[in-house]
Amino acid sequence: MTGIRDRLALRQLPLILEGPPPPGLTDFLPGPNAEALAAVRALIAGGAAGGISGGAAGIYLWGGPGTGKTHLARAFAGAVSGAGYVDAGARAGDGLAPLALADGPLVPLAVDGLDALAGQAHAEEALFHRYNRLRDAGLPLLVTAREPPRALPIRLPDLASRLAALLVFRLRELTDADKIRVLVAFGARRGFAVPEEVGRYLLAHRPRGLGGLTAVLQDLDRLTLITQRKLTLPLLRELAPLWQTADTGEGHPSTEADDPGQGAAPPAEGDDPAPG
Repeated sequence: MTGIRDRLALRQLPLILEGPPPPGLTDFLPGPNAEALAAVRALIAGGAAGGISGGAAGIYLWGGPGTGKTHLARAFAGAVSGAGYVDAGARAGDGLAPLALADGPLVPLAVDGLDALAGQAHAEEALFHRYNRLRDAGLPLLVTAREPPRALPIRLPDLASRLAALLVFRLRELTDADKIRVLVAFGARRGFAVPEEVGRYLLAHRPRGLGGLTAVLQDLDRLTLITQRKLTLPLLRELAPLWQTADTGEGHPSTEADDPGQGAAPPAEGDDPAPG
């Protein structure tokens, strides 16, 4: 920072900022995941029509952190009218997962982060019965996890077999060039420019998962508003000491979110910009 007021503004920068709008499919950069994206589009089309095209019961997406699982799960839930979304990881510790899976109206459903519930008898039973009801009603189900179905420690054999019967797709990590495109597009959707050199710097100096990188960009967005400075490489270098403090636990945590915004890409020409 070049002035005392700027330094104070930076240190007083709120550390928890509101997230970006919900993601959509038009801003998902598929990279090596084009087949999975096409399958999700088909599932959405079937769900919007009140049934599942081709008789498929649903889709199971798996992959490591930052590969786009949450992006596609939330995009699916947002695109199908009345669909439900269960963040299994967030509900694993509060005991509400079985309730969220078992109760409520029968609607298309996305279950994100199933790993967190594997081995929990009540949750497995609830998902098993919800799966059967969705299948009988011809409604779509989308499930995400970090491991393929047969690698999950599912204790209920009938649920394990049903998960394995879904259309299974592995999501793979984007290349660095594609990650930079994602960061540039993320900034564009929030109304501020992210130069490619800034994206390269972030990949080289911050945790490389896109969940963590987009969280850093949210902070930088707020910072540019407070200081009335453009996002540039010199500004990032001035932030380096603050980041080092944050990484020791005294400031903004450098934890990696699973994958919000992984596949964010510039809207295709002629498309309406999709949220998130």
